[in-house]
Amino acid sequence: MKKIYFLTAFVMLVFLIPGKGTAQISTFDDLPLDSANAYYNGADTAGGFQSGSAYFFNKYNTAWSIWKGFAYSNVKDTTTAGYTNQYSAVTGAGVFNSDKYSVSYAATPSSLKLKGVLKDGAVIKGMYVTNSTYAALSMENGDSYAKKFGGSTGNDPDWFLLTVKGYFHGAYTDSVNFYLADYRFSDNSKDYIIKTWKWVDLSSMGKVDSVTFVLSSSDVGQYGMNTPAYFCMDNFNDTVYSHTGISTFDDLSLDPVDAYWNGSDLSGGFQSGMAYFYNTYNQKWGNWKGFAYSNMKDTTTAGYTNQYSAITGIGVNGSANYGVSYAGNGASVSLRGNLRGGVVKGVFITNSTYAYLSMKNGDSFAKKFGGSTGNDPDWFLLTIKGFYGGTITDSVNFYLADFRFTDNSKDFILNSWAWVDLTALGNVDSLTFNLSSSDVGQYGINTPAYFCLDNLNDITNAVDSYHDVNNKENITVYPNPVISTLNINGVKGAYVSIVDLTGRILYHSISNQDIVNVDMSAYPNGLYLIKIRKGNYNSVKKILKK
Repeated sequence: MKKIYFLTAFVMLVFLIPGKGTAQISTFDDLPLDSANAYYNGADTAGGFQSGSAYFFNKYNTAWSIWKGFAYSNVKDTTTAGYTNQYSAVTGAGVFNSDKYSVSYAATPSSLKLKGVLKDGAVIKGMYVTNSTYAALSMENGDSYAKKFGGSTGNDPDWFLLTVKGYFHGAYTDSVNFYLADYRFSDNSKDYIIKTWKWVDLSSMGKVDSVTFVLSSSDVGQYGMNTPAYFCMDNFNDTVYSHTGISTFDDLSLDPVDAYWNGSDLSGGFQSGMAYFYNTYNQKWGNWKGFAYSNMKDTTTAGYTNQYSAITGIGVNGSANYGVSYAGNGASVSLRGNLRGGVVKGVFITNSTYAYLSMKNGDSFAKKFGGSTGNDPDWFLLTIKGFYGGTITDSVNFYLADFRFTDNSKDFILNSWAWVDLTALGNVDSLTFNLSSSDVGQYGINTPAYFCLDNLNDITNAVDSYHDVNNKENITVYPNPVISTLNINGVKGAYVSIVDLTGRILYHSISNQDIVNVDMSAYPNGLYLIKIRKGNYNSVKKILKK
């Protein structure tokens, strides 16, 4: 194996004492820039800038027009290689598709000294990090100064490491390592260069009043590190919640009780987590389509006047807010930030009170499901489609009601939150939600075209829970803990997968046998999720590997 040497380059930032009402998060969107594709690099010799409650130091050399430390930018160039493109992130935008982000350059072997103190110190929650376009393309292709990571064979064990160190009153507290690129795997397919925003948890550093950022690389030469000493940062000291990308709708403001937002402000939609939910509002008629959000609790009032309530009366896990969709003609979601172009884990779905009571009892427009005898084979179907670059990737069907069983005791109208696994859609940048029904009239479906959703892209809340409205499936997973062979019974015709807690799929199959035996002896010890989808049955179970 190639012997690895490294030389480090580092930059520092200092936290200022926050003023009253000052946001703790450094988003950089509070800083001025003249136009699109602009940047600040310290040419005004101010020595740095403040965003949120952090002060980022900068040193500008007027004789050579070069800088060190921190800059900030809204440059979107993700394709131009070389030093002329030193102010762009490889993502082409900030976290959650925000406009601005920070760029850091640490010239080796010189360093920046830390100054200032955050009053009484603080535990920093974390930050988002990605590569600059300059560094990413240099590592991917090589350039006149730096090597192509992996070398000509792809086997060179190259790496590019960011080390974050915390200090309190000048004393070192702890550090966190994050690899911006890593080619040290024996399986080359696992080698990577970071090209999305990644959350880095900094809470383990404890109470700090200053932080340093240190870059190191396996590629060094006579004058130090050859890899361009740049990285990009956004949302410094953001909450742990934000990095999950989960759309809980609880990050949206509503009056405390029985309130909703339906797009009457003509904003065209709203963002929760890393998803943007589109809305169209007609001022003339005072109606809407697409997505709204609500904290309504009315589970008893029938009809159109109660179109913003979920039949559950509350969000997932007792949360206040949830999403409501009027999707007769489809409703669409755009994915942003880390989630853009990624795999969406799933979503919780239930019926609206309006649709549920209509199907249960019938109304002036729609029939009672099952008809007068209970034997009509009625159904209400949600189809979720994934798209990437405008091309459909796959679709997932989920029945909000189903009366097609020969045994009427199995007929159901969903009245609880049910988990829907969306990983089968693959990498997507947008989703559409479409409703269809067996009850169709002259102008389309008669069933009210509403459904409710919560916790889009969540998975943890689905662990050890499932939707099985009439206990139709008898599926068992054992032993737990497992040492070698995991047995999954009752899964003939089911989609079965094993996923680690990062969301990576380690095993998947559609079983043609009733019993699946998976050899987990080579799996690292830890927790895994066993995901099973069979018809309208969706289960996610937690397994401990020892």
